[in-house]
Amino acid sequence: MEFMSRQPSLRVLFLSSGAVYGPQPTQLSHIPEDYPLPPDTDDPAQAYGQAKREAERIISSACASSAFPCPIARCFAFAGPHLPLDQHFAFGNFIRDALAGGPIQISGDGTSMRSYLYASELAAWLWSLLIRGESITYHVGSDQEMSIRKLAQAVSAITGTSIDVGREPDPNSRPTRYVPAVTRVPAHLGLRQSINLTATIERTLAWHRDKITHEATP
Repeated sequence: MEFMSRQPSLRVLFLSSGAVYGPQPTQLSHIPEDYPLPPDTDDPAQAYGQAKREAERIISSACASSAFPCPIARCFAFAGPHLPLDQHFAFGNFIRDALAGGPIQISGDGTSMRSYLYASELAAWLWSLLIRGESITYHVGSDQEMSIRKLAQAVSAITGTSIDVGREPDPNSRPTRYVPAVTRVPAHLGLRQSINLTATIERTLAWHRDKITHEATP
């Protein structure tokens, strides 16, 4: 904070996460940017979201006592170059399975709802927030929801690979969700998602295929 106070022209963009809200209520289709519920402090699985929320509080306090703008980007899910293919990201796992010739493995029942913003739009949004954003929180992500099963089907349709579903859906359960409402970025910056799911899959596949080709070249 002392460094910030000595930089009158400074602008700061803090990268936070949609995890600050904790698990999204299943009855809520899109989590709003003013949603008040924080993560459960007694749940170790929510420690990351709690830490991000505390970091937001610290940076907001610093901004309140200074003249510089400090927008906060609450980031959700993304896809594109450099997306890990061997971690807990369904999008990356499906790309990995397709590149290997299939089948595309769905570990659960495929009903979980997600949304994805392409990497180049992520970069454009973050730069715009740094340059022009106000000292408030913004959702950075896509509001175009889809189930994990539909994501797998989209990858399958593009690559011609089969799908292996882990288990059938339970008709008595609600699917988990991680989908933001995105209102402030369009309203304040005039930015909207323009790269759809098909293009996102095709571009991500092309990048990873090119990477594999270059790695195989002596």
